[in-house]
Amino acid sequence: MVKTSRLLPWPALLAAAVSLLLLGGSLFLAAPKHRPLPSGRTGSQTQGQGTQGRSSKDSLGAPGEGQAPGSFRPKHEEEGGPFKLLGTFAVASGAVSFGWYGFRRRLGSRQLLLKKAGRLLHSVHTYAGWLTLALIAVHGGYYLVTKLGERDMYTGLAAFVLLLAIAGYGYAYRKVRKLAMRRAHFVLATLWVPILLIHAGGSAIAAAAATVAVWGAAALLDKKTAKPTGAV
Repeated sequence: MVKTSRLLPWPALLAAAVSLLLLGGSLFLAAPKHRPLPSGRTGSQTQGQGTQGRSSKDSLGAPGEGQAPGSFRPKHEEEGGPFKLLGTFAVASGAVSFGWYGFRRRLGSRQLLLKKAGRLLHSVHTYAGWLTLALIAVHGGYYLVTKLGERDMYTGLAAFVLLLAIAGYGYAYRKVRKLAMRRAHFVLATLWVPILLIHAGGSAIAAAAATVAVWGAAALLDKKTAKPTGAV
């Protein structure tokens, strides 16, 4: 009979392979994005820019020459409104959950503030992770319909596949305490970060920079506190 510990890495490897394939699909299979025409122009403004002959309907954002009917989408629809905001919240929640890894060693710190921060992050780590998964499921469900076949769809699916595997290993680890399961959970979470940076861009970069900055400040404070009394 095959040992369970030997089977544990295979779901993680499969999730990583599927995620990387989707990431490759974003480079070679993605359809070009549809660019909306500027809205809110009047007929006189359009004519003043050397585009005489267009109707006022065209200048208000309807498809013009060379643009397929139905390819125009209003700005608020293009941006996704609240669904895009859910993605930003998911990035922040994911940063809180991932931030626990930088404070795991601070639980034994002499600095009381760092010890409390570590305990707090450990207590919210699981809840923040599930919240991230829920927010991304709603966010991704919307864009899976509105951006079908576009690059963001592939990179988003790549990140979501990994996140599902991360959640699965995290849930299973609470039931079966095996070191291999915890390592797979951590490795998948680490792999998720660069794919999230590719997909989310600015918000993910800001969250990653803030997380690293907090880790660095915590390490410096811990190092300073750990110095013996009278040390130079």
